[in-house]
Amino acid sequence: MPELAGRNLARRARDAFLEYAGVLTVLIGLVTFFSLNQSRFFTVANFWNVLDSSAILLIVSVGLTFTMLAGGFDLSIGGVLALGGVCLWLLLDHGVPLWAAIPLVVLAGVAFGAIVTGFPIAVLGVSFFVVTLGVLIAVANAFGTTDPS
Repeated sequence: MPELAGRNLARRARDAFLEYAGVLTVLIGLVTFFSLNQSRFFTVANFWNVLDSSAILLIVSVGLTFTMLAGGFDLSIGGVLALGGVCLWLLLDHGVPLWAAIPLVVLAGVAFGAIVTGFPIAVLGVSFFVVTLGVLIAVANAFGTTDPS
């Protein structure tokens, strides 16, 4: 029986590789093309620039991956991320040191996610689509009505 499981795993790995081989080929082709045509493309400075530009997207993607693995999808993630940025700015503007403001914003984001989106989905059984879309609309409207001018 373990031999059968090993064959299934090898077959699934081969199928996954073949499914993404085209994308990998295009990626390698693009990197090669731009490396040959742009002298500053394949440099350490450009690599760090790309990582710096996509750091927030990478962090948010990790969190969204767990949501998707659980069978859901969070439409409100961008709005909650923006709300966290506003909270961080407000804390820093009121003199809270950065080392204290970042953990406070992370805890506030976790609490917001657990109470506002997690509770209705997990306990009340409301559809994740309805809850996260509602939170997205609410957060977007909050930003639209908080114009300081």
